[in-house]
Amino acid sequence: METLDIWSDVHPSLVTLPMDWGYEIPYGVTYSERPSPTTTKFLDALRRHLEEVPAATAD
Repeated sequence: METLDIWSDVHPSLVTLPMDWGYEIPYGVTYSERPSPTTTKFLDALRRHLEEVPAATAD
């Protein structure tokens, strides 16, 4: 299974091996079609933040 480095300490039975394969794994936020008010508030804050931060580019 391929994972991100941040998953290395999620569970003691999972082993993370660093690989130098030259590609990245995209990820995102998964939420309900009808998110709660708290989730909507979080998503709005995330959208505002992402509009302020320059997009990352691949090398």
